[in-house]
Amino acid sequence: MMKLGVKNLYLHTASRLFSLVKFYYGRGFYIESTTKDRGYVRALLCKEYERQVEESLTAGQYNVAVV
Repeated sequence: MMKLGVKNLYLHTASRLFSLVKFYYGRGFYIESTTKDRGYVRALLCKEYERQVEESLTAGQYNVAVV
C-alpha cells in the first residue's frame, strides 16, 4: 500500500465481532468511530501508513548530546 501512495486505509466491521476487531488491531488498525446507521454498531477502522513511514525513517536515529 505504501508503494501505491496510500496514506490511510479504512474499513467497516461489526464492533461486536471481537475476534475480527482483534484481528484488525493486530494488523495495525484502530477504531476511529462507530455508527448505528445500519441497525447494529459498526466500527470504522483505520490504518495509517503515513505514520509507519515516518517511524521507519526515524527507527535508527538517536538523539545524542556530547558534554
